[in-house]
Amino acid sequence: GALFGAANIAELKEERRTQGKKKKGGKYERELERDMMMARAETSSEARRKAADSLMSAQCLVYVRTLYNAPTVPSGLPSVLQGINNCSTYLSKDVVSALIDAISPLIEKQMLPLRSSFQTISSFFNLLLKHQQLTGFDPVEPTRLKSLMDIALAGLYLDSWKVSEEVADIAVRAVTSGLKLRRGDPVVWSSISRRMLLAALSSTNHSCSIAFLDSSRQAHPNPNEALDPSHSDLRRRWDPSETSPAANPDTTSWELVALCNHYHPKVRELANSFSLASSRAGPEKLLATYRASSGGFRPKIANSMLPQHRRKPVKSSSQISRCEFSTIPSDFLLQYYFNQRLASVRQSFESQRRDEKHHS
Repeated sequence: GALFGAANIAELKEERRTQGKKKKGGKYERELERDMMMARAETSSEARRKAADSLMSAQCLVYVRTLYNAPTVPSGLPSVLQGINNCSTYLSKDVVSALIDAISPLIEKQMLPLRSSFQTISSFFNLLLKHQQLTGFDPVEPTRLKSLMDIALAGLYLDSWKVSEEVADIAVRAVTSGLKLRRGDPVVWSSISRRMLLAALSSTNHSCSIAFLDSSRQAHPNPNEALDPSHSDLRRRWDPSETSPAANPDTTSWELVALCNHYHPKVRELANSFSLASSRAGPEKLLATYRASSGGFRPKIANSMLPQHRRKPVKSSSQISRCEFSTIPSDFLLQYYFNQRLASVRQSFESQRRDEKHHS
């Protein structure tokens, strides 16, 4: 807006100059106005286009330098990126890469709120999409953005109690914009799909869970290929710490198993349709496989933690240790297992953050 406002000011001043109303000294007060006048003074449309490109790129690079040198994150970052996105046809590939270079550390170091992170990533995906349609684009940039989105999505379930429907909607839109540029490393997209499943499972809001689950299905239509560590394309770089309970072709992730047994009917419906996208696994088979692969999982659960309709008086702690799998609802067991794993992930994450602060 400021750029085009400056152009209008320059136009008015040019009219006054031609009418004999020159400014004192014959110089414009702002270099931006002078540059716009020079761009408009070019005779051919191609020359005007090149001049406008150069001017827009120069202004964006000024903002990049501001981002690099700012002690804190500019509060208007999403709005500025939206404005840049509206003018993206004037930007060169080098400028787009410079912008991504400047903003990537903000997301990697989690200096931006979740809302701003997803808005930023979504703006860049849309910007790359426009460039791809106009001039083509190096697939390295979309892959970098997908890696940044993978980091941002982790915040959805590490801070799940803070995620509102608005933030969930922005996150889903970011994933959707990235789907239009589905290129690059398949491991990155499978990781994004898994993080959306985790966000769906950890969310306390049903509409958020449904949106996350649907986005996970869009990110990778075949859940077994997305989440099975034995898949040939993923085996090379798969993280063993994120594998499902049993790594064989007929299993899928424990996150999806839990969602298939979620207490909300719409979540169950979506999760079941997700799992049935592959002919190898239905919801009953998924749960049976999970029970078998988890080694007869029987956690020691205090009576107060059991659901209200299953609560029974407990006389001694020995009765708790003999708690059988069949006496506890399967969805509660899966949720309990998820909470244990989530606590471990959160503890590791906070420990890493403390170490980084200590070293800095």
